[in-house]
Amino acid sequence: TAAEERSAPRKQELFSQARESYQTFLHLTNYSTPAISWVAYHFVGHGLGGRRHADRKDLYNAWRNSGYLGLCLCDEMLGNLLRARDYCRRAIGYIPDDAIAHFLLGNVNRDLFIKTKSCEYVASARASYQQVLSLNPNLTEAKNARFYLDQFEGMREALRRRGCP
Repeated sequence: TAAEERSAPRKQELFSQARESYQTFLHLTNYSTPAISWVAYHFVGHGLGGRRHADRKDLYNAWRNSGYLGLCLCDEMLGNLLRARDYCRRAIGYIPDDAIAHFLLGNVNRDLFIKTKSCEYVASARASYQQVLSLNPNLTEAKNARFYLDQFEGMREALRRRGCP
């Protein structure tokens, strides 16, 4: 797998290929309702525009969440941290109580903080890690989130001197 690959160029190639696959998956699973059907259903009368497969919304959300999380991971590994952050947020938009998505978003924000030293990113990373702990404190990732929160706590004074809350 890409994560286990030791060769940096090969790892980059594998993550790039995975990224393309996730983008294709998201394109193929983008089942948006045509505007005419939406208007007919909501304003003209129930049933006229149809509401086919409304029961599949949870599955659709899970697919979209997984696709965006895949893109988040790939872009994080490729060094595209702002894009990764956007993809993690989009994944959370589909399943807001996904502790893993919050953990990945925390990691991306932590990496952005390390790279830029911006207070915005440290605050966002903390919030994401705290969300992981509140959603599912029994995950392995929750233990890592606690570790990162403890590290931020140890840096509190230095962060305060930088103007971070």
